[in-house]
Amino acid sequence: GVDINLEANVPWRRHTLQFVPGLGPRKAQALLQAVARNGNRVESRNFMYKELGDVMGRTVFRNCGACLRVTDGALPALSNMELRQLDNSRIHPESYRQAVALCSAATGDEDVEAAVEEHKDKLEVVDLAALAEQRACKLATLIDIQQELLIPFGELRLPGRAVKDREAFLLMHGETEGSLCAGRLVEAKVMYVGREEVKVRLTHAPLDGVIQRADLSSQPDWQHGDLREKLQRDQVLRCRILDLHEVSFNNSKVYVLRLSSNSNQLNPIAWEKLMCVGDKEGESYYEPH
Repeated sequence: GVDINLEANVPWRRHTLQFVPGLGPRKAQALLQAVARNGNRVESRNFMYKELGDVMGRTVFRNCGACLRVTDGALPALSNMELRQLDNSRIHPESYRQAVALCSAATGDEDVEAAVEEHKDKLEVVDLAALAEQRACKLATLIDIQQELLIPFGELRLPGRAVKDREAFLLMHGETEGSLCAGRLVEAKVMYVGREEVKVRLTHAPLDGVIQRADLSSQPDWQHGDLREKLQRDQVLRCRILDLHEVSFNNSKVYVLRLSSNSNQLNPIAWEKLMCVGDKEGESYYEPH
């Protein structure tokens, strides 16, 4: 979050305020001017909403409230202010009552500061599910509040990792392993007819594929002769995905779908048996029609 008192008192920090959710350049400037009229000090988030509400309004404050921290900024001129720990957290002001209720359930006292400093062990063992039912609030909100009180500004997300080439390809095309899994039926438009293969593009997505001669048809006469006499550009074929094949092109990896329009591959029975295999060896959920 952004410390509003630091923003108001340290000029070179002010440019970051416009990037707080819900503000922008004009509202950020208006907020700084309102704080300046108050002596360049903000006592609490509640003060910002009640006294400076004409600058932001309810909707804007709801968007930016949790991102505007209120501290003394280690500034001597603000050292005498009485501050709340909740105002220097990621807990949204609309959830303060739940935070106080959580501390009360843990220690019997509504003092948040005391609960955090002296009774963290009790905060950790509060029955959040029961409290959520009692307070008629979301369990996920209470979990986030508890984590913020125990580990302020802690990172709850898993460590990031580099995206693999195959994952990047799927993300860029809005597909998943399931949507391009082997056995899936698709329609493809013929883009180019070669001597031994046909290049196609899926009709529902800008994905290229290739059909080898042997996978075009089960008819014997398709295994020899000129394929251009049998297929035309823009012709639509009903195909089944065989796999997502990785090939090297100009020192980079390219993924191409291998498809089949062969009637033997289009027969659903073989694929149904394959997809209905259970987790255990020899186990199958396939039931003949």
